Amino acid sequence: MKVVIDRIEDGIATVELENGKMINVPAELFDGCREGDIVYITPNAQETENKNQEVLIDISGLFDN
Repeated sequence: MKVVIDRIEDGIATVELENGKMINVPAELFDGCREGDIVYITPNAQETENKNQEVLIDISGLFDN
């Protein structure tokens, strides 16, 4: 997904989505970016799987008594 940073004010970034919709999100999501920057947001399958495995290990630890 591609977003365009429209403006950043008071810790809030207003971004335009590919469908033209404007949304407000915490500006810290775009640390180092400026107004007008185009940012691509893509899922990372490997990191998602790693995190899921960590959660499963944590959950199993709760029930291993």
